[in-house]
Amino acid sequence: SSLASITIPSSVTSIGECAFYNCSSLISIIIPDSVISIGSSVFHSCRSLTSITIPNSVSRIDNSTFFWCSGLISITIPSSVTNISGSAFYGCDALTNVYYVGTSEDWENISKGGSNVPLTNANRYYITFDESNNISVVDKSGNTLVVESDYEVDYSLSTAEERVAKITFINNENFVVTARKNLLA
Repeated sequence: SSLASITIPSSVTSIGECAFYNCSSLISIIIPDSVISIGSSVFHSCRSLTSITIPNSVSRIDNSTFFWCSGLISITIPSSVTNISGSAFYGCDALTNVYYVGTSEDWENISKGGSNVPLTNANRYYITFDESNNISVVDKSGNTLVVESDYEVDYSLSTAEERVAKITFINNENFVVTARKNLLA
């Protein structure tokens, strides 16, 4: 329970059920794109965890994954997620901001189980690439956020194969989201 932060090695492909259960001191975790599966109750009762980014390789958020993560304020969810199971966010009453890398239509197509009220009630930001491969951010009310006023974007990590946007949300405690787009697909 004294574990405060961890970076999962890129050799890991799965985080097993209850792996960090009740790690009440866990503040931050970095999960690489090599992880394709995050089991149920993995972060159950990690009350100090304030933010997390689900990697692009994950397709579902299992039952009770963030159950009673009462300190969770922000989460980034990629468009690869197609299922959010019941009670995945139960008791996450501090959840304020959900950054979804995809459109509002994609978000609505995600199968969402019951008892996820904090996820539903949080501010939601849809992050997409426009036809010029630049970032566009829209809130859940359909309002387009303004570059330099609401957020800043850094594309310096981009390559010929991938457009990478590091987005810093100015009004949300400078929360950083990284969005990626494969340019070869």
